[in-house]
Amino acid sequence: MPGGRRVAAVTDARFDVAPGACLTLIGESGCGKSVPASALLGLLPGNARTAELVPAVGLTPDLLTTRPHEVSDGRLQRACLARALVLRPRLLVCDEMTAMLDASTGAALVGAVESYRSANGAALPAVGHDRILLERWCDGTVHWDGPA
Repeated sequence: MPGGRRVAAVTDARFDVAPGACLTLIGESGCGKSVPASALLGLLPGNARTAELVPAVGLTPDLLTTRPHEVSDGRLQRACLARALVLRPRLLVCDEMTAMLDASTGAALVGAVESYRSANGAALPAVGHDRILLERWCDGTVHWDGPA
């Protein structure tokens, strides 16, 4: 926040979405509309677990107070991985996780995922174009040719 000032993005929000219904949240950029979406997905279980995961994915704690447009693609990708790991998934889908990243950032992300996978026994389907990385990283390979 500018000047270290904290502002509540969302307070006391409540809405219902019936099964089969669609509800949209519309608002200006930065108004906090992603906060309830993240809460619905369980991505806001409390910044203590997130703070614990920040160093695990190779980031520094200052990221927790940084706005998304202020970080590089590599830092943003690492932050997304930390958000996913907060949920302690037993299935971690990595779809083009290292695309458009430099080799060292990609290697750091793979290392963080591997640490999580070995510590938690999570299954890991990985999707991507980088055959060399994926064939070295994963236990098996399925060559997908798409519909016949």
